[in-house]
Amino acid sequence: MKKIYILMIAVLLGGIAKGQWVEYNNSFLNNKTVSVFAINGYLFVGTNQGIYRSADNVANWVLCNTSIPHQYYSFAYLFTNIGTNIFTASSDSVYISTNNGASWTTLNIGMLLGFSIHTISAFGTTIFAGTDGGIFRSTNYGTSWTELTNAVTTAGNSNVHSFAASGTTIFAGMSFSRVIKSDNNGASWTGTSAGPYGSYEEYLAVCGTNIFASAVDGYNGGLYKSSNNGTSWSLVNTGIPGYSVYSIAAFGTNIFAGTIYNGLYLSSDNGVSWDSVSTGLPNGRINSFAISGNNIFVSVEGRGVWKRPLSEMVGISENENINNFTLSPNPATNTLTLNLSQQQGLQNATVSIYDIQGKQLLTQNISQTQTQIDISSFAKGIYIVKLQTEKETLQSKFVKE
Repeated sequence: MKKIYILMIAVLLGGIAKGQWVEYNNSFLNNKTVSVFAINGYLFVGTNQGIYRSADNVANWVLCNTSIPHQYYSFAYLFTNIGTNIFTASSDSVYISTNNGASWTTLNIGMLLGFSIHTISAFGTTIFAGTDGGIFRSTNYGTSWTELTNAVTTAGNSNVHSFAASGTTIFAGMSFSRVIKSDNNGASWTGTSAGPYGSYEEYLAVCGTNIFASAVDGYNGGLYKSSNNGTSWSLVNTGIPGYSVYSIAAFGTNIFAGTIYNGLYLSSDNGVSWDSVSTGLPNGRINSFAISGNNIFVSVEGRGVWKRPLSEMVGISENENINNFTLSPNPATNTLTLNLSQQQGLQNATVSIYDIQGKQLLTQNISQTQTQIDISSFAKGIYIVKLQTEKETLQSKFVKE
């Protein structure tokens, strides 16, 4: 029988032991606050002295914020995107680029000057900006902004540090151990809490149906998980020493936790256990993550950007059947075929494809045991395929070459 390749997300102990992080042409990034973002085959680095861009896997950095007034900011530029539109924020302004960073247009209409922007995220076509004065929302690609005053009232403070979304629910991580959520695109918010009392900052990530929140309190703090949309939380620190988790990100079924001066950790079992994947990383605060092509990049405070192949933590294994369906060919180039082992239960079945960062790229109904999916427009990288039937939810992964 012909075998196909099915991608399995796993922690490969041999790969972790042998592989290590390498510096990504960082000499000019040292001593700078850095955030990292990947889109359209480019890697963007936001510093507190400007924005730099390089082509994927080619570490030739080019300054690309010449159309943004140059200022020295205490915060690095932050990034998000809606399709190919890239948004960046720093200090009290938001900018948009429609040409991969070649030029930028100011979009801070309606924003209250004097508030520092801590985070910016897009869900669907709505952009949320978190500041030290509350949450602002734009539903027209940043042309105008609305202050969401109910969020501050609910949280009891105005410092917003992160956003995450699980289905149609949007979460905001606030200061003083507060996580609030909205089920109506930010129109109103309800409160929940995570982490120890007195925590200063909350950073969030969503992996499947689980929400992770890191409670930062100086060099201490905890990492918490909720499996019921924030109603209750449990501590999931096993394997991570008692240092604050400053950044968290979910890529597929993998969760990365970056600490303050104690390295990077990876969980492939929804936070039940964590393994150190820090070999080669310099000591420092891990600010952010990005995946571009088949590599993962992390930014380390004052030490620049570091790169590691995903293949050292993500492996491809031979298997003829996983969870009653297979994907072929895998890796694929233009067309992916979904092969189901049985017709039963496909009356209302759907298949969806997500990128490794969890963004849905495609969804369609299926009714046959074999379905061909056009992936010719997808960028090279790793993708998640989720099959929803009347009886169960099945999941696998493939590589686009």
